[in-house]
Amino acid sequence: MWIGSRDKGEDHRVGRAMAKKDKDKKKDSQAGRGDAVRSAVDQAFQATAEQAESARVGAQAIVDEFAQAASRVRDVLEDLRPPTGDEVTDLRKTVATLEQRVAALEAAQAKPAAAPRARKSPAKKPAAAKKPAATKPADTGGTGRS
Repeated sequence: MWIGSRDKGEDHRVGRAMAKKDKDKKKDSQAGRGDAVRSAVDQAFQATAEQAESARVGAQAIVDEFAQAASRVRDVLEDLRPPTGDEVTDLRKTVATLEQRVAALEAAQAKPAAAPRARKSPAKKPAAAKKPAATKPADTGGTGRS
């Protein structure tokens, strides 16, 4: 009898065993393929998650820089904008107050100059004894030649 024969009356144990091995190989190869696909999908998700994390970090850095730049622009615009009506009114009040204070200081300084104080006369020194003046020889009207 031939192993691969298809006679129904004969015993085909060897043929059945071979067929079973082929089925087991197919199941193993299908399970191996499934595991390989699962592994590939897991790796793809991990790689995507890592890329997304690095993209998120980069995007966060860009957003932080943008926020800092916007803050600097806001500060510059605040410095450059013209004053409001309320600010001008406050400045006018401040200037008026300062003018009054300066006028009061000038008036206080001018009053003592207008009313002179009575001065004490300095103490007189005692008169020194006068010495007789030295006399000069009389001028004879000459030329001074002899």
